[in-house]
Amino acid sequence: MNIMTQNSTKKKTPSLSKWIDHLQSTGRYFFNRRTAEVSLGKTSQQLTRSLNIQIRSGRIARPRKGFYVIVPLEYRRVGSPPVSWFIDDLMQHFESSYYVGLLTAASLHGASHQASQVFQVISERPLRRIALPRTNIQFATKTKFGTVGTEQKQTETGYMKVSSPELTALDLVRYFKICGHLSHVATALDELQYSMTAERLSELIASELPEDTVLQRLGYLLELIEAEESIIQSIEKHLQTDTIFPVALVPGKPTQGCETSSRWKIRINTIIESDL
Repeated sequence: MNIMTQNSTKKKTPSLSKWIDHLQSTGRYFFNRRTAEVSLGKTSQQLTRSLNIQIRSGRIARPRKGFYVIVPLEYRRVGSPPVSWFIDDLMQHFESSYYVGLLTAASLHGASHQASQVFQVISERPLRRIALPRTNIQFATKTKFGTVGTEQKQTETGYMKVSSPELTALDLVRYFKICGHLSHVATALDELQYSMTAERLSELIASELPEDTVLQRLGYLLELIEAEESIIQSIEKHLQTDTIFPVALVPGKPTQGCETSSRWKIRINTIIESDL
């Protein structure tokens, strides 16, 4: 067989554009650089050039180095499909345990009054915020992931892990600084309480063993919004097994002259105003 015949029978690799079209046709909306290199057989320089062309045209977005999201036509003007389409794959790319949490999870459970402009994720690894054209992905770090408290929610492209209403409530208090004022948290809890049960909250507390200070603040806020007493008592029951000490409602803020909640030993050093 001569050289010309050998060249004519050599299998051609698809262009990056056609390869992306194929991925999308199979319902896949992400890829990483290594997979593209292996599939297309391009040199690193060639692939970089092709990727940059596709990014500039709006065909793909790059939330983080080495990870690419395919942008379907209907989201071309926005610049990226919804984060829910690729968050599970992105966290696998980071090799980090995670769940969608805080105000994002609260909105998924029906507490949309305080819906955040960012997509909030609890991650096992510390990760920098990711800026996308119309939204940001914000991460809070948590080193201990329990066996209860998360659930799988179906998305347009698969599934993502989301904190349960009870875990969402705990985290809203634990990470309240990235959720805004405690009044925002109280508003979210006011809507979220209807999805919570005392049984699930008790199980979560027993599994997660959250800090007493978090439970004190959560109990106070739930009492303030007049949540179901059985839910409040599930927190109080756990605290009764420990010796709890007075704690500021807002850490780091002066408490001199503040009223103290006798039930929760909370020094009330801020005014809470729910928007509901």
